[in-house]
Amino acid sequence: MQICNSFKRIVICFLSCLIPLALTGCRQKSQEISFSDIRAGGELIVLTNAYFEPYEYYKNNEIVGVDISIAKLIAERLGLKLRVKDMNFDDILIDLTNNKGHIAMAGITLTEEREKAFAHSIPYAESNQRILINADIHSDIKKLDDLVGKKIGVVVGTTSDVFISNQVKEGAFAESEAQTTVAQYKDLEPTKEALENGDVDAVILDSLTAQRINKVHPNLVVLAPILGNEEYVFVYNKNMSQEFINIIDNIITEIKRNGTLDSFYEDN
Repeated sequence: MQICNSFKRIVICFLSCLIPLALTGCRQKSQEISFSDIRAGGELIVLTNAYFEPYEYYKNNEIVGVDISIAKLIAERLGLKLRVKDMNFDDILIDLTNNKGHIAMAGITLTEEREKAFAHSIPYAESNQRILINADIHSDIKKLDDLVGKKIGVVVGTTSDVFISNQVKEGAFAESEAQTTVAQYKDLEPTKEALENGDVDAVILDSLTAQRINKVHPNLVVLAPILGNEEYVFVYNKNMSQEFINIIDNIITEIKRNGTLDSFYEDN
């Protein structure tokens, strides 16, 4: 019995030594996404939400826009075939985390939370958030404070969504007995339709996109900015190689300096 107990102690001691080693092996650093691996795959995979004119949108059943023009230029420079995957905005960063694409291009604002979770390019564009109203229904709305007790439409996961949802949660509209609510939509098209149909009282969205909508629908009026300047960046998986990031940054710097980026805005 004494020998048996001694043997058990030896086995337990041996296993206790093995477990930390096994756990250490499970904690290996995530593998870097190397530029050579991307080139070996033969294609550049871009994740986007193609309802954000002029950055990405459908024209004649093809996804075009400022971001797509940049993506085409990058793919050409790198000798890769371009593949653009259209999805709900809220799914883009999830798929990027799961390595289902190389770059997220969707007019993405660099927030503190995104900067912690992802790698990113240098800024390539600036914007701000605006209020869009249906003047045929709500000519009384002139500014942010007028949204008290109203229903506000946003694209889920966007800066507009985060901003107005936080305003509501923090009690910015609490002085009214009427409840201010936020309606989240999967992309811009149903958000715009909700405004046209009177399902929401106002929509908050990117300035340039709001102006494009107003050109086609003059009754959808753009009000003054509610947020200061934001910077748009391209976003990568946290493990993207610095070599690849530097290449994209150099291209962004070049097209901003030589006027190519301006021509992309003119073309789209």
